[in-house]
Formats: sequence, structure tokens, C-alpha cells
Amino acid sequence: MNQKKVDLLDKDNNLDMVSQLNTMPFFTSQYNNYIKLYPDANLIFIDFAKLKRINDEFTHEGGNACLKSFGTILKRTFSDSLTVRKHGDEFLILTKHSYSEIKRLLDNVKVEIQHHLDLNIIPVIYDLNAGVVPAEHGINPTIEKADIMMYEAKKNNLTYIYFEQEVYDKIKQNQKFIKDTNLAIKNKEIKLAQRNIYNIEKKETNIIDTYTRDINNQSIFSDERLQLLERSSELKKLDYLNLQRIIHSSIIPIDNKIMINIHANSMFNASTPFPRFINALANTMNTNSSNYIISVNVTDFNNDVDELIIYLKILKEIGFEIALSSFDFNNHNPLLNIWSNIDTQYIKISAKLLKEARNNNKHHSILKNLLPTFVEQGTTPIFVKVEEEKDFQYIKSLSNDSLIEGDFLSNEKPLILK
Repeated sequence: MNQKKVDLLDKDNNLDMVSQLNTMPFFTSQYNNYIKLYPDANLIFIDFAKLKRINDEFTHEGGNACLKSFGTILKRTFSDSLTVRKHGDEFLILTKHSYSEIKRLLDNVKVEIQHHLDLNIIPVIYDLNAGVVPAEHGINPTIEKADIMMYEAKKNNLTYIYFEQEVYDKIKQNQKFIKDTNLAIKNKEIKLAQRNIYNIEKKETNIIDTYTRDINNQSIFSDERLQLLERSSELKKLDYLNLQRIIHSSIIPIDNKIMINIHANSMFNASTPFPRFINALANTMNTNSSNYIISVNVTDFNNDVDELIIYLKILKEIGFEIALSSFDFNNHNPLLNIWSNIDTQYIKISAKLLKEARNNNKHHSILKNLLPTFVEQGTTPIFVKVEEEKDFQYIKSLSNDSLIEGDFLSNEKPLILK
């Protein structure tokens, strides 16, 4: 039976001027014809990596040379497929090839890119990230899935990744979390919780720790969620909002201190410089700055440590007390360097680190020696998320000067802002 052929190149020559690939209108017109002819077709969504950087360094002439090169290579490598420049740095390929064949062909594309550099066709090597998905009858859902898988490849520094339902569902779930968080921040609906901190005799201190909760009242700062929030820039918005809401409220009982947790990377906000933000906030607060402890989390801190120390000193000058959190046994963790350069009242020690110290003799010795050093320098350790009596007894064997926080001492309660 004769099957209808598919036009692989726009006969009217309405091609993208730079890459000489098909445009989206032609792709849309031919999509259904192609998958009827090849029911097992796959769609490849390609991101041309770092186009802006190439344009900035080699001018748009250099960027266009790379795009033209890429178009030539794609047409030659996928000669039996629909090749399209979607827009800017995004490309689509609708192909009859299986995933194993696509892997081989994309590897060939990278070889050809190097060959074009050797021939001086392009001024610099360029790269790509691709998501590959089975082509469905609906063009838009297929493109959406391929786009999501492409970003997953990009996030993990992979050239290509094939569609997996479990991975896709997880990404969609994460996107919903970011969308819901963004809306909650915008509407100032982010929930807060509080927990009392106790001394080694299990007596309540005057410190109240505060925590952020999502719209379902679940912890918003698991390791995975923290990374999601950082990548989306929502973390900075969230930390600034919490500082404003708590400091502008009148929730602190007499003679108590309230601890506000923020991430160190949030203090590096180009749109609103932290020194300007915190000084403006301090000028409008209802209570004394010494009633607040700003707890700065340095997990995965990726900015300038010296500048962070300057920001912490500004907080001290205003009158806030300082806590540092996420001390660990990683040699690259900046906490000890920061602590040695700034007068710090508290250091938070996580349940994860406590567990490592209990299970590792070397880490046990490090922690046992560090705790008295902290105390001698006026820094009180706070062990957080302590859940069992045996953990408490272990902490007590390490130091009588530490503070404790956890469910086995008191339940978390909602923080109601006034």
C-alpha cells in the first residue's frame, strides 16, 4: 500500500533565515502527516546552549555562524526527519528513529560541531541539551513533555535524556510546588510555625524558633525543595517576606527572642540589595532589634564569603543577634570561616550532623572538640530536630552548654502574626 509522503522541507522556502531550517508554521502543518506515516516517531526538543554568551563574546555575527552551522549539521544528520528552529535557541526534530539511533545521531552531531570548529566555520565550540519523547497525536502536549525533559537534561548537564513517566510526573509535581509557593508569597499566605528551645536541663529558654511551612503546612525546606526554591528565585522572595512579616509584627512575648531563618544566598539579591533592605526594615520595626536572632543558613552557599561577612556585620551593627546554621563535616562548608570572622551568638547543629557524629568516631571527636571551642568564644550550640531521648543523652554527654529543640520536648505550634 502506498503511503503519503511527508514534505521534509518547506517548498515555499519560508525557512528560518539564519539556520535555514523549517519554521514552526510548516512544522505544525506537517506534524500529523509525519506521525501517521511513522507511528513510532519521536520528538527531540533541543536547547542550543549558551547562545547569549556566544553573542556577547563573538558578536551576533559569531552567534549566527554557530546557528547556521547547527542548521546545516541537523539537516545532514537527520535528513529523513522534520528539522525546525522553534525560536531563538530552541530547535525541534520529529524523527522516525528509535531512541538508540537518536543517541548515535546526536553523538554524531557533536562530532560534526567539533569538525566545523576545526575548519574555522564557527568561532567557538557550542553545545546542546535535548529531551526525547514519543510523538503523540497532540502536538502541544508532545512539545511540552519534550521541553520538560530537555530542561531535565540541562539541569543534569546531559546531552540528551529520554522520556520517563516517573521523572516527568516528579518534575510536574515540583513545578506545581513552585507555582503554589509563588502564589502564596504573592498573596502573603505562606504559613509560619514556632517551636521553643530548651536548655540541657530540659527547661524552656526565652528563644522561640520560627519555621516556614507550605500551603499544606508541610516543611518547605527539605533539601530537594530548598534547591527548587533557589533555582526559581522564590527563596529570596520568601526570605525577604518572612523578615518583613515577623519584624513588623508584634508577636514577641516580653523578654523573649524570636529566631528568623533565612538562606545566605538570599542576601545577594540584585533587585533589592540586602543592606538597603535590612536598614529600611530596621527603621520601621516596632520592637528592639536585640529581640531578634537572624539565623543564616550557609548550605550550598555560592556567593562571596567576604561580602556575606560584611552583611552579617551590618546586622550586628543594627543590633540583631546572629546564628549560623548547617554546619557539617564537609571541608568546603564555609561556616567555620564565617564564624571565626563574625561575633556569632548561636550555631545550629542539624539532626543529620548529629547522626553522623554518633556513627563515626572521627566526626564524634571533631564535634566533641568543637563544642567547647564554640562556647569559649561566646557561641551557644543549638541542636535542632532532636526527636528521641537517646539523642538528647548523647548531646548531654558532649556538652552541658548546648541548647535543644525537637518534638520530644515540645510540639510545633502555628505562628500567628498580629
